[in-house]
Amino acid sequence: MRRSPLPLGLALAALLLCIANAQDSCTTPNKAGGKCISIDQCPPLWALLKNTGRTRQETKLLLSSQCGQAGKLPKVCCEGVTVVTQAPTCMTPSFTEGKCVSNSECPSHVEILKGRKPFTAKTEDYLKKSNCQGTSDPSTCCAYPKVAVTPPSPPENLLPSKCGIMSDADRIFGGNVTEIDAYPWMALIEYKTSRNITKLSCAGSLISSKYVLTAAHCVYGTVYVGVGVPTHIRLGEFDTTTNPDCIVVTGGEDCNNEHTSIPIEKIIIHPEYDPSNSHINDIAIIRMKTDAPSTDFIKIICLPENDFTIDKVDNQFNVTVAGWGVTETGFGSALKMHLQVPFKTLRSCQKSYAPLFAKVTNKQVCAGGEPGKDSCRGDSGGPLMHIYNGRTDLFGVVSFGPTPCASLGVPGVYTKTYHYLDWIKSQMEL
Repeated sequence: MRRSPLPLGLALAALLLCIANAQDSCTTPNKAGGKCISIDQCPPLWALLKNTGRTRQETKLLLSSQCGQAGKLPKVCCEGVTVVTQAPTCMTPSFTEGKCVSNSECPSHVEILKGRKPFTAKTEDYLKKSNCQGTSDPSTCCAYPKVAVTPPSPPENLLPSKCGIMSDADRIFGGNVTEIDAYPWMALIEYKTSRNITKLSCAGSLISSKYVLTAAHCVYGTVYVGVGVPTHIRLGEFDTTTNPDCIVVTGGEDCNNEHTSIPIEKIIIHPEYDPSNSHINDIAIIRMKTDAPSTDFIKIICLPENDFTIDKVDNQFNVTVAGWGVTETGFGSALKMHLQVPFKTLRSCQKSYAPLFAKVTNKQVCAGGEPGKDSCRGDSGGPLMHIYNGRTDLFGVVSFGPTPCASLGVPGVYTKTYHYLDWIKSQMEL
C-alpha cells in the first residue's frame, strides 16, 4: 500500500538532524560503494527528495543515505560517482532549484534592489533567506538566472561533416525488423543494478565519436531507483540475445561484429530539466571514456542544420523512429525495429494533449497518432530521424506518449533537437 511521505521540510529537517562526519568515500544503504556529496549533486536521491509522492521506504532510503552537510543541504552517499550533472547548487526560500550568484547577476533580485518591484518586509526577508551558505564569497540563491552568453563551438573533429550515412539496402517500414546494419548510430544504455546485474533500459544516438544524446528521464530521477546506475554505452547492437548477430540472406548469412561496450565518463543533464514538471527539456548528453570505433555497424548521426518544422511549407512529411521497444519498464523486442510516422504540427499536437492535461511546447516535436504505430515500438531516449538525400538527421529524442501507446489521434512527443543545438555544442569537448 502506498502511504503519504514525510513533508519535504520535515524530511530535510530529519536529514539535517542525523548528520555525521562527511567522508569522501562511503557505503550506500544497498552496500554499494559511493561518495559523500551534496544531495543536489546526486540525481537519484535529489529526485526522491523533490518527489512529494514518495513512499515511506523511499523516505527511509533518504534518511539512511545521509553522511554530512553542505551549506543548507545535507550530504548523501551517492552511488555511481562518475555520473555528474549540472544540478543547481542551492535551493531558494520558496524551495525551487537555483544557483549561487551575486545579486547583480540575479534578474529577479535586481528588480527589487533597483526599486522596479515593491521593497516590502516580505521581499526583504526573502532576500535575506536567499543568502548562499557554505560559499567562500557572498552570493545569493537565484532561481536559474538567465545570462546571455554565446556558447563556444566544439572542436571540429567532434562534429564530423560526414554523418548520417547508411547502406543502400532496401528498407521496409511500419514496425518491421531493420537490416542488420541499419541506423548504426543507435546506442543502448547499460545500467548496473544494486545486485551488480547489467540491464538494458533506454537508448540514445551517437552524435560524435565521444558523445551520445539521450533523454534526461533515462539518466535522472526514478529510473535510478527502478533500474540502476547507467555505467556503459553499447554500440553496434542488433539482436540483444546474441553476440555477434547474424541474419539469413540469400546464399547464406549476414553477420555484424560483436557489439562494443564503452564505460560512461560523464552525464550532463539539461540544467532546466525537472522530472516533476512534465517532460520539458527532456534531454541529456553522455560522454564516453573512449572514442567509439568507426565500422559499418557503428556510425555517427547528423545534428540538424535546419528547423524542418518550418522548412516544410505544407508540414506534410514522414519521420522515422527505431529501437528495441525498450522503456524504463523492460524489454519489448530483442531485435532492432523501425517504422515511419507522420509529423504533426505543434498546434495539432497541443490540441491532442489538451484533454490529457499534458503540456507540449515549441521545444518539442510530435509524430505519429496512427493506431498500432508509435514510439512505444522504439526506446526512450532513442532517435526520431529525418531522412533525406541519403542523409539522416537527429530530428528528435523519444520522450513520452499517450497511455496506452499508439492511440488513434494522439501522437508521440519528442524533444526537439534543433532547439538545443547551442547547448549541446557548448557541452562538448575533446
